[in-house]
Amino acid sequence: MDLAKHAKTPHQIPPATYLAQFLGLSKALVKINEKALHRDIKPENILVVGSAWAISDFGLCDLCVGGQDLSRVDERIGPALWMSPEAFNKNLGCPDGIGQTSDVFQLASVFWYATCGRHPTGIVRDTDWRGPAELFPILERALLHSSQDRFQTSAEFSAALEAAIIR
Repeated sequence: MDLAKHAKTPHQIPPATYLAQFLGLSKALVKINEKALHRDIKPENILVVGSAWAISDFGLCDLCVGGQDLSRVDERIGPALWMSPEAFNKNLGCPDGIGQTSDVFQLASVFWYATCGRHPTGIVRDTDWRGPAELFPILERALLHSSQDRFQTSAEFSAALEAAIIR
């Protein structure tokens, strides 16, 4: 089952479950980003197998060559409803670069969805957040419109999550 289906089951995902899975998924993204950009992180690509969640579907992965974005300027990159602002802009012909900040944005969007049951469209506010208060500032930063203001690497994002969850 994927996270999109799992999150729609009648029960809400308890914090003890999703917090542990957020740590695992963020660490998995660090490993992925050592070699590639995933570019297609969405609830349908998070598999729920027993008590573990795993990132799947590497069909849109882009190998990192010297940290440069190898995609074309007009290339549609990522899941339509879960793309980062820079991926949307690149699809429109803007010369925005796709990097780890884009993968972080997508994973943070999935975390918001798993916690709140809705997509974090627009400017997120603490009043919209349904999870532990200490996670809000981390997700808020990861979901900022400007990639320059987000965590610059998945390792930074994972470390911030870990510090907030395991305090």
